[in-house]
Amino acid sequence: MLHFFRNIRKQLLGDGKTGKYFKYAVGEILLVVIGILIALQINNWNELRKDQNQLTRAITSLRNDLVKDSLRIHRDLELTKPEVTNDSLLIVKIRDASTTFDTLVHLFQSRFKDYAVARINYNRSTYDNIVSTESFELLPDTIRASLTNYYTFLGYRENISYIVNDLYITRLQNFTQNVVTTTPKSAMSPHLYKILWEDLNPQEFTSQFIGLLSMRRTLWWSYKRELTQVLEQTRNQIDLLNSYLDEN
Repeated sequence: MLHFFRNIRKQLLGDGKTGKYFKYAVGEILLVVIGILIALQINNWNELRKDQNQLTRAITSLRNDLVKDSLRIHRDLELTKPEVTNDSLLIVKIRDASTTFDTLVHLFQSRFKDYAVARINYNRSTYDNIVSTESFELLPDTIRASLTNYYTFLGYRENISYIVNDLYITRLQNFTQNVVTTTPKSAMSPHLYKILWEDLNPQEFTSQFIGLLSMRRTLWWSYKRELTQVLEQTRNQIDLLNSYLDEN
């Protein structure tokens, strides 16, 4: 570059028009440099626009996932309510001093539901994909923080549910093996049930049954609480993403 300017200077000096042509050359060079800078800036704008469009599509997909999750959460939440109510009423009935052992057996056969929670799996694949790209940094800080906190909370609540579910299943297995020697919902004839009850210790059975019911009620209450909290936060995320999409 230095050699280039020296050649221009010699040529201009030789012509006797140094000032005029030197200014002209400098102006031409500046125009070229400015043109290059503008081209680079336009290219950067185009790349940024592409990233923004890609992010907008990803956020739209994420919003749609959250909407689907909210519908599933609401559905499951409605299913948890009768489970908690049924177990609570059973516990009250069992603890009633007027409840006979025959009544207790009847309640166990007809009202006890032995299944655990078949929990929903929250859809986080779109979020994980967005986080793995640089475009995630284009989101406002408030939205990035809100999404991060939301999905962190989902993981925390899922872990609690898995733990409580496993505790209940273990307790149910111990109960069916050590107390009634068979699962409550197995295809047993009334006669076989009657024989089974004859070998039971009413006090032990009542105590174990209350413990099992309490564990199950805790399981479903915990899941109900999870769904209630997650549903509220999911709707908050949907509103937040809707506002972002409206502005972009």
